[in-house]
Amino acid sequence: MSATDRVRMNTKMDGATKIMWHLGWNPVPTYVFVAVLAFLGWAITQHPAGMFLGLFGLIPRWKGIKLINSSWQTYLGEAESFVKGQGASRLGVILSAAQCTVLRTGRGEIPFGTTPNPEYAISVIYICDAFFAVYQDAIASLKELDIQLPGQGEEVYFRHVSVVNYNPPNIEVTLSNGKTMKPFTVGSDGASVLGALRAKLRSSQSMVSRTTRSVSEPEIQEIHTDGQQADPDVKVTQPDDGSDERHCCLRLSKLRQLLADPSVVDVLVEQLEVPGAPKNLKPLTVQAKMELIETQIDHFRRTPTSVWYGVPTLEVLAASIWRASDDPFYREKGLLTKKLVQRGWFCGVSEEDDLKIPVAKWLIRQGLEAYMEIPLGTGRVDVLGYKKPGLSSSNRLLAIELKNDYEQFKRAFNQMGTFAEYTNVVYMACTPAFVAEYLARISHQD
Repeated sequence: MSATDRVRMNTKMDGATKIMWHLGWNPVPTYVFVAVLAFLGWAITQHPAGMFLGLFGLIPRWKGIKLINSSWQTYLGEAESFVKGQGASRLGVILSAAQCTVLRTGRGEIPFGTTPNPEYAISVIYICDAFFAVYQDAIASLKELDIQLPGQGEEVYFRHVSVVNYNPPNIEVTLSNGKTMKPFTVGSDGASVLGALRAKLRSSQSMVSRTTRSVSEPEIQEIHTDGQQADPDVKVTQPDDGSDERHCCLRLSKLRQLLADPSVVDVLVEQLEVPGAPKNLKPLTVQAKMELIETQIDHFRRTPTSVWYGVPTLEVLAASIWRASDDPFYREKGLLTKKLVQRGWFCGVSEEDDLKIPVAKWLIRQGLEAYMEIPLGTGRVDVLGYKKPGLSSSNRLLAIELKNDYEQFKRAFNQMGTFAEYTNVVYMACTPAFVAEYLARISHQD
């Protein structure tokens, strides 16, 4: 579809209905028809009263006006939905992740008796997390029942916006570099659109400020179980934000620390293929590089053919760090080696047995006794948790299968199904590094 193509509205009108619709918008043919009938009436009757025959010529126009007034809102609504979808497609906006406002402005002289304007200029504003986009000046012609679409829209990242003003009927946006984007008409909806833009502008912080802010030393807290002393060797690190949030299995607190490391940021610039010559990118500050990385990720997230299409930004960053550990280029340079990334940051282990002691300590903290390699049915469970019956509870068995190898993982669900016949709950325990490796493997298979 070219920028100048007109798209016909799908009205499903038959031939007679189209004629009525055309006459409703175009009074001149009706007036000619009325004059012809009036002349014929006078000629036939040879009396001035015969001219009243011309009134019958108004009936088609009256039906056309009635048709227009009863259905124009439906056709205009469908046109607005079509323009909104086309604008999102051309701008790469995911509609489910955007706040959309459709604006319309009537154009042209309204014929006598009809309610709507013959055509409407339709614009759509998409407000997303990091940017807003404007697709403006599509023309929906009710008179011709077609839509003319503009070739492209305009998008602006909030971090590049300096001022947003409402100068009725337009909203004007001034960028931080002093330039202004093309004003867009909002009419009576100006206050609501301006409020939404300003609220997003004030509340929207770039991902750089969220992820590269300094991280204080995390608090170390002992975990106590009912009626038990805390194990002095078992401590749990609480992230600085008070949550256990992870992205691609990497703790958010660790991710923030890494994104403040210039060497990690340089690797992400290469991994995500940030546009620009290396000699121009290298002297930039960490914050400037992170802004470019964020822009590139947002481009990938809105590109249907990209592997990162629709993937949250922080997930892309964590996954890109993991992917870099498999790149021989970085291993040769001593950056983001497997040992550093997979063992240090994603908490990998060398052997499956390395998981036994941490899992056993976790069971003890839950008030259960831990046993290793216990025969159960036709198999042998790696770790078994047992809780003796009390006054108000029965005994409880909890089986945990340990996995640290992809091939062994394939048979994990069969083993867990067997253990489920003899226990109350069955878990599988593995490291964040193993989960990241599994996700990377199946993504390559897809």
